[in-house]
Amino acid sequence: MVNRIPCAILLGLTLIPLMTGSSSAEQRWNAEFRGGAAFATHLPLSYSLRVGGTFNHIEIENEDGELVADSDHGIGWEIGAGLVYDLNDRWQISPGIRYRALSREIGEEDAKVSVDLGYVAAEVGIAISF
Repeated sequence: MVNRIPCAILLGLTLIPLMTGSSSAEQRWNAEFRGGAAFATHLPLSYSLRVGGTFNHIEIENEDGELVADSDHGIGWEIGAGLVYDLNDRWQISPGIRYRALSREIGEEDAKVSVDLGYVAAEVGIAISF
């Protein structure tokens, strides 16, 4: 069994470069940042709780897949929880779930519409210790 500390602090930052534009490439960035804690048990199973944010934008497309509206980038938030199961001394599997929310305004200055995007994401991770 893996030796565990009672609680570990988790910090993460993900930067995602995106290429947008039709004739000339324009690079834009989306980002995610989060922190949380993992709590050990006496079993080969522990759990984690996370909170964080996202720096993203919302795009709206028509039926043909053409972009008809795009918001500016802004900050949203996320919460999540997961489990970490020790398969052996080196390998772990970690299923989790998180909820993300982002609110932005889309449209021209005289006709802006508020758009709220919220969704649940399920995830599964595999880790190896060496």
